[in-house]
Amino acid sequence: PDAVKVSSTRLEVREVAKYKGAIGAVSEGFVKMYPGKVKVIKTKPITRPLGLITIGPPTEPVKKLIEFFRSEDGKKYIK
Repeated sequence: PDAVKVSSTRLEVREVAKYKGAIGAVSEGFVKMYPGKVKVIKTKPITRPLGLITIGPPTEPVKKLIEFFRSEDGKKYIK
């Protein structure tokens, strides 16, 4: 089978919506851009590392956000 290379998640959803039998791997939120055009297939979760990046040293608000994600409360939102 042929693969279509795309440069963004938005384009990936658009391409999958165009072709019967197509498949893509995107965050579920992007599927909402095309309601009724593509279907989310429920599977076991696929995980990947999440990186938080900044230009230069993190500002105080960013440091607080990082501290929150590392806290017990914050860990409820990420797996």
